[in-house]
Amino acid sequence: MVGLVEGSGPAVTVPMELETRAVPQPVKVSEVPGQPTLYTVTLATGGSLQGYVDPGRPGPNTVHFTIFNQSGDEQPTDKARARMTTSAGSETLTLIRLGPGHFAANIDLEPGRVSFTIDANAGRTRSSARFEQSVQ
Repeated sequence: MVGLVEGSGPAVTVPMELETRAVPQPVKVSEVPGQPTLYTVTLATGGSLQGYVDPGRPGPNTVHFTIFNQSGDEQPTDKARARMTTSAGSETLTLIRLGPGHFAANIDLEPGRVSFTIDANAGRTRSSARFEQSVQ
C-alpha cells in the first residue's frame, strides 16, 4: 500500500504496511498433563490450524503450526510466514517446513504472555490464525 502526502511542496508517496484488527477466531485449548498445550483455531476458510509450543517453558522451545482443510487432512501450503509477539516486541520467525502444511520455528522464551500469528497461502486461499500462551 502507498500513501500520498501533500503539503506546500511537491507531493510524496510513502510506502506502508497496515495491520487491521480481525474478528477474534474461535480457539479450542486442549491441555493434557505431560503434553504441550494444543491450540486449534477455526479458520475463516472452514479449515483449522493447530499450534503448540514445545516444551512451553522459559528457554529454548519449538513452536509448531499445522494447517488442516475442511476434511481434517493436512492442507498443502505454498508458503507461510509467522510472527511472535512478547512484551519485549515482535519478531518474524524463521519457519522450517516439516510437512505439506506443517511448519515449525525454534524460539527462545522468557516468562510472560506470548502470541503467535501465522499467515499461509494454499493456492488462491489465504489463511491467518493467532493463538496466545502464558509461559511460566
